[in-house]
Amino acid sequence: MHVHCKPARCVSQLGRVISGGAVALSAVLLLAACTTDPASPSDGPLVPGPAPDGWEAVDYGTVTVHVPAGFEPVDGASADPAHPDAESFALLGPANDEGRTPGVTTTVAPDPDRTASVEVDALENQWSATRGVEDFARSQVSWPGAESAVFLAFESEATDSSGTSVPYRYEWFVADLEDGSQVLVGSVAPVADFDELQMHEVLSSLELAP
Repeated sequence: MHVHCKPARCVSQLGRVISGGAVALSAVLLLAACTTDPASPSDGPLVPGPAPDGWEAVDYGTVTVHVPAGFEPVDGASADPAHPDAESFALLGPANDEGRTPGVTTTVAPDPDRTASVEVDALENQWSATRGVEDFARSQVSWPGAESAVFLAFESEATDSSGTSVPYRYEWFVADLEDGSQVLVGSVAPVADFDELQMHEVLSSLELAP
């Protein structure tokens, strides 16, 4: 997916991406107003580190994202006339036995109108107000190439096309870069698959352009 949008709006696009299968761009973010306590080994401060062996690097210029083999770009495009300078890209991983897929979205804003911290405030407000999420894990992190960076994690349930409510885990990295641009990377997968797929490592292996 190559879209033009404001970073916080791209959160909803990622939600549509993770529905899985041929309906990946359908309205999957019909999230219930309930959450689960984020009790995952991936909780806690995000620390930069190397990507696992065999992963593929996707270079977006400002940021390089590493993903497991089998992740593919999502086709399709949309535009936000109010924010034509922000670009977003999405990758989908292979579906599990129930047809549910992990996803990664990357947004690059060359001239953001708010800081990374305020952007994360907007994410929290959006998910709290529209999806009922109350339990967020948030921390300021240090990152090579970033003036400031924030890690955000939470869990919320989504209703799939069969009407089944499925808990998903969402993790976000938002950073203000030294050149004045901003990067937002989101990693999402069903809670049952998140750690096995090493989706936390998608964020910990991010490389920002010097």
